[in-house]
Amino acid sequence: MNNVERVEVIKGASSSIYGSGATGGIINIITKSPQIYDRFSLNGNVITEYNTVNDLTLLGGSLYSGSSFWSTKFSGTYRKANNTQTPSGELRNSQFEDYSFFGCSEYFPN
Repeated sequence: MNNVERVEVIKGASSSIYGSGATGGIINIITKSPQIYDRFSLNGNVITEYNTVNDLTLLGGSLYSGSSFWSTKFSGTYRKANNTQTPSGELRNSQFEDYSFFGCSEYFPN
């Protein structure tokens, strides 16, 4: 979710411009692009989350940098959850662990 700028939902036949398989509608997810700055810039963000029901841990972040002719963006997330605890006991094999990484770089010659 760190990389999502906006989500567009196109319903009905107007979505057919995306092909014959999209006549019922589409969901278009637009990701954030690196930005151009007047001078060198470096910024970022970090997100964390903890949930006690299944011991879910989430760690993510993004790093943006650039200047007047180049820009970069790197982001990633790590999630891990243990088996879910229910009032009846543990729900076995409900754990998961996943990673994601995204990078983008642009160069704009004068």
